[in-house]
Amino acid sequence: MRQKILAILINEIGIPTDSIDTEYPLSKFNVEFKTRADIIIWQMDCLGNKKPLLVLEVKATNIPLTDHALNQVRAYNQTIQAKYIGITNGILTYLFEEKNGELLPLAEDFYSFQQLVDGKVTYISYQKMRRLSYDLITDEHYLKLLWNEGYIGEGTPIKLHPFIAELRNYLLTGQITVQDQPISIVEDLGCGYFSFGNAAGGAFPGYYRSLILKDLNRQHKIYRITIIGTDKTQNDPTFGNRSGNTMMNVAIEDMGTGSFVLQLNIDRFFSYETENDVYHVFHNGRRNGYKNSEVIAQVEKHAPHLIQEGKIYLGSLPANRTLTKEDASTFISNLILYANVREKLRKKRKKKAAKY
Repeated sequence: MRQKILAILINEIGIPTDSIDTEYPLSKFNVEFKTRADIIIWQMDCLGNKKPLLVLEVKATNIPLTDHALNQVRAYNQTIQAKYIGITNGILTYLFEEKNGELLPLAEDFYSFQQLVDGKVTYISYQKMRRLSYDLITDEHYLKLLWNEGYIGEGTPIKLHPFIAELRNYLLTGQITVQDQPISIVEDLGCGYFSFGNAAGGAFPGYYRSLILKDLNRQHKIYRITIIGTDKTQNDPTFGNRSGNTMMNVAIEDMGTGSFVLQLNIDRFFSYETENDVYHVFHNGRRNGYKNSEVIAQVEKHAPHLIQEGKIYLGSLPANRTLTKEDASTFISNLILYANVREKLRKKRKKKAAKY
């Protein structure tokens, strides 16, 4: 892929070959850094010295361009100090100007070398994601859009679609508070585009709500939460047979790496109660590689208030109206706490295995 991008830069954009370096070691800027920048484009300053103009991070075609990739090249640029940064997978390219600590998105995929040098670029502004009204969220055209884009599972019952749309609406844009819990929110990072995988080989790119939390071990970690659908599959070599459910996934990120600790099947674990018009959310503790009883015992130890009738109770949510802060925050904080307990169980086993 890097060769393809180089061909575009040289043959189509007109960047001189002697102004391009690939796999450039950051140690040349700071000896403490061991990583390399995929592509650096240089310009000559008034004294004839090379000065970094653009740092480009190149991903494979099948890798989505997420905020992880953008954060990676931004981290590089703290050392490199180029005027522009970019990410590309050969299909999509996003360029940005770093100006006074602010990231300004550029309107075009690529500019000529001279345009970049002269600063003759145009900018675009992204509209901040905002909470939509309940009437709009539950409109059949919007629900169809969510289904087509994969945010609602292919096989998820239609009666669940409006509820899922409103829950996703609140998760990404609503106010989340944590009260009366052994964990706390340090900072709300808002909504961003990320991708995480699971043990089965699936990838889940999409919009995630991100929170820095002080966890049960009093450590600060990033929790990223999304609602996303899966496809129906039959005899698939990777996924086997799947019903195409909608999942509420929680990933924990630490030191730049992250993975799912909870994939909650909304179709299965959100049960509707007609009398009060609510969905009750119970989980059986299922986690690959562990007995359900192991997970439940860990929850009883660290979050006993979540145990009801031998299951993990995460909360109840109104089925057919807009969600309030009180509705959603209790459920989401329980969800995060449960995810943290599951992570503690994984680390406990990993630590135990390291002894042998």
